[in-house]
Amino acid sequence: MLAIALDFLPDVAGLRLLNRLPAELSDVEVAEYAFQRRRAARGSDSLPPHLLRLSGFALFGVQDGQFRLCSQASVDEAGLLGAFLDTCAAAPALACWSEVEARLDALRLRALQAGVGRDGAWPRLNACVPLAAELCRAEAPPALAEVARLAGLPLMRAADEEWQWQRVLAGDWLALQGQIELRALVAWLLQRRQQSLSGLIGQADREADEARLREWLQVQPAPHLQSFAMTWGQSTRR
Repeated sequence: MLAIALDFLPDVAGLRLLNRLPAELSDVEVAEYAFQRRRAARGSDSLPPHLLRLSGFALFGVQDGQFRLCSQASVDEAGLLGAFLDTCAAAPALACWSEVEARLDALRLRALQAGVGRDGAWPRLNACVPLAAELCRAEAPPALAEVARLAGLPLMRAADEEWQWQRVLAGDWLALQGQIELRALVAWLLQRRQQSLSGLIGQADREADEARLREWLQVQPAPHLQSFAMTWGQSTRR
């Protein structure tokens, strides 16, 4: 099973088109215009799904007996959609936390608008295991970063649209991609713990998987993955 993480940002071109905004407005001004209107109407900055564009994705898990991390972050939305759906179509099963589950409508709409589709991808996405919903059936699902921290996993940045927007404006796609990768990694770890909790796998198997994952992370070239491995387990919470 592969765990999914997604990032979306304001669709500036779409906002310009639908609101007939003047060309002199910068991308930052267009986004702020949309945020202000949304705050006035709904009390939050969150834009409706058809006005969000995919800016990055990550999938992490075990496939064919090996750890697999597939991720991209870029301005090329059509390319991102194609690569993401290709990976989903080849995955045996998918899982996600609530932040991703809430964004699947945006993903469907963006794929529709871009005319990007892949055979077999959507049945798997439609059957994506909602991890937070299974754990919190009577309450609003908590943030992935908070649950992970309380479970003894390393401190990670919560999904933060303002931070993501600033990274894109700075052209820092690698930082954006790194944070998406960590969210997918943590979602997979919590999914394995949930399977152990449900009796689907034994605790010894889960602990062996975690030990193998630590070793795998330590030899990866990306500094954020090595840092995750080094700080894993330093929390006193279990």
